Amino acid sequence: MAKRGFAFVNPNYKLGPEVSFPKELDQVNEYIHWVADHADEYNLDKNNVFLVGDSAGGQMAEQYTAILTNPEYREKFGYELTDLKFRAVALNSPATFMLDPGMIGGAVTAYFKPEVMADEKNLDLLNTEKYITKDFLPTFISTANQDFIHDCAVRLDGFLRAKGIEVIQKSWGDENHPEPHVFLINQKDDLAKEANDEEAEFFKKHIVK
Repeated sequence: MAKRGFAFVNPNYKLGPEVSFPKELDQVNEYIHWVADHADEYNLDKNNVFLVGDSAGGQMAEQYTAILTNPEYREKFGYELTDLKFRAVALNSPATFMLDPGMIGGAVTAYFKPEVMADEKNLDLLNTEKYITKDFLPTFISTANQDFIHDCAVRLDGFLRAKGIEVIQKSWGDENHPEPHVFLINQKDDLAKEANDEEAEFFKKHIVK
């Protein structure tokens, strides 16, 4: 995105098992506030902010967008809005519908620990799609033909469309040019370049001047 004309902030967060749900999301909220507090210092445009998340980051970007656009959901987390104006979100190979059978298992349980997710309150917090409203941000969703959670992207696409939300969902790769989970990070891949270009153009379309 930096090569495509955007100021890009790439934060990090602690992982499970060091932290448990929803602590990673708490850190997302912390660095959103950090960006708001330091935007002028770094000459960032607070009137045009975009979220991007890949894989598990896509899950959190979807969830944080729901938090931004639904006051009821935001209150459950105890978060407050900043003065940043979010215009759109991109979800690359996102993990969605996390309460569906099979979504939480194996290494994923290091963060979504069984004892934590046994709490009905936490299950409700993770039920992101329950709290998505028509005010959800315009959304660009990418996936690939060999993305092991390909269906998550396709299902979210239909879910958002049913709510009247602007969404573009595309899948890259074919039998001759297979593409894996979060293929966009491969800067030497022509299809990844194409996908990143389309994502950037989607954002540019939503810039308010």
